[in-house]
Amino acid sequence: MASSIKLPMVTLMATVFIAACSSLPFNTRPTEIFYKDGKVAYVASCKATNWGPCLEKAGMICRNAGYTILEKSSPMTYVESEKELVFACNGKPDGIENK
Repeated sequence: MASSIKLPMVTLMATVFIAACSSLPFNTRPTEIFYKDGKVAYVASCKATNWGPCLEKAGMICRNAGYTILEKSSPMTYVESEKELVFACNGKPDGIENK
C-alpha cells in the first residue's frame, strides 16, 4: 500500500515544481531601471487577471513613500495574462536613498 501512495505523491510534487518554475519570471522582485527622464524607476512583471499583483509589488518596494505609475502594458484580455507595470517611488524605496 505504501508504494501505491508514493507514485501519486511524486507526480503531485513534480507538477507543483513545474508550475512554480514556469511562473518564476513573474514572481520576482521588480527590476530597477533608469526611466526616460533619467530618474530611477522599477519594472514589475505579473501574470494575473488584474493589476493587483503588480500594484502589490510597487507597494512593497516603495512602502510608505507611495509610488507613481509611469506606464502599464497588457494584452486586452480578461484572462490571466502577462502584465508589466513601470513605476517610480515618490520617496526613498525600502529605506534606501533615491539616486
